[in-house]
Amino acid sequence: MAELVDERHRQSLTQEAVAARAGLTQGCVSGIETGRDARLSTFLSHVDALGYELTLVRKAGADA
Repeated sequence: MAELVDERHRQSLTQEAVAARAGLTQGCVSGIETGRDARLSTFLSHVDALGYELTLVRKAGADA
């Protein structure tokens, strides 16, 4: 989750600002950034608030 923290810092955003954009609480943002919150929907809201989207990519050699 260090990438999310780095991006938040790069954008000069506080956890509170990301939370407001994502419709989350600051505690949820903190939980995501420290790996305590494992809900995918919360993670996706945080990623979206930073202007990103999650993309799934098949692993090399994975069965079809």
